[in-house]
Amino acid sequence: IEPVENSLQQDWYLEKHRNKWSCELLKVESLLVEEEDRCLYRLLWGNTDSADSYTHAICSYYFNSSLKGQYRDFVRYSEVKTILEGGVFLGNNTLQFLQDAGEDTIIYGFEPNYTNFETSEDFDTLVLKKNVEIIKRGLWHKSDCLYFIDAGYGTRVVSARSMQMSGKNILTSDVIPIDQFVEERKLQSVDLIKMDIEGAEYEALDGAKQMLQFTDRVVIAAYHIRD
Repeated sequence: IEPVENSLQQDWYLEKHRNKWSCELLKVESLLVEEEDRCLYRLLWGNTDSADSYTHAICSYYFNSSLKGQYRDFVRYSEVKTILEGGVFLGNNTLQFLQDAGEDTIIYGFEPNYTNFETSEDFDTLVLKKNVEIIKRGLWHKSDCLYFIDAGYGTRVVSARSMQMSGKNILTSDVIPIDQFVEERKLQSVDLIKMDIEGAEYEALDGAKQMLQFTDRVVIAAYHIRD
C-alpha cells in the first residue's frame, strides 16, 4: 500500500482499492475449501484500516478459535515417527512435537543460529534427549554457506550485497538440502517436515524434491520478507 498523509486520505485509499480488488479477492476466496479458512480470509481483508485493527482482529480470532495449536491441530500424530524441523529457534516447537507425537519420536532439528538456541531454557532438556538431534546448519537447495542478520524473531537470510550495506549483526551458517541430509543419514522415511526458516523456505523446498514425493505432512511458514 502506498503511503498516505492523513486518516481521511487513508480511508479513501483503502475503500478505492477494496472496490478495485473485490473481484480478485473473491476469486481467491473461492479457492479455499474450508469455511473456517474463508472466514479468516475475509477477516484479514476486512481489517486493513490500521495495524492496530488488523492485529486485534487476528489475536481475537486465534484466542476464540478452535485452533489452539495452529497447524498442530491438523496433524495425525499417531502416524508420525520421524520429524525434520527446520528452524528450532528456542526449542519450543521441538518440545511440543515430543508431547504431541510421543517421547519416542525421532526429531532432527536444524538451527543455524545455535548460539541463540543455547540461551533457551529448554536447551539442557533437548540436548539430553537421545532421540532429538539439533544440527548446527540451515536448510537450502544446495550445500553452501549463507549470511543472515541476527535479529531474534526478525532474523532473515540476506545476500552478500545486503550484508555489505546493512551494517547490522551479520552471521554465517552452513546449509544443506533435505534430500542430501536424508541420503547421508540413510533415513527410510520422514513423516513430518516443518520449516520456519526466515525466508529460506522456497529454496529449502527446492532442496527437498525427492523427499516431498514420499512426505505428505509439510508445514511451511509463509510470512517472511525475502531479501
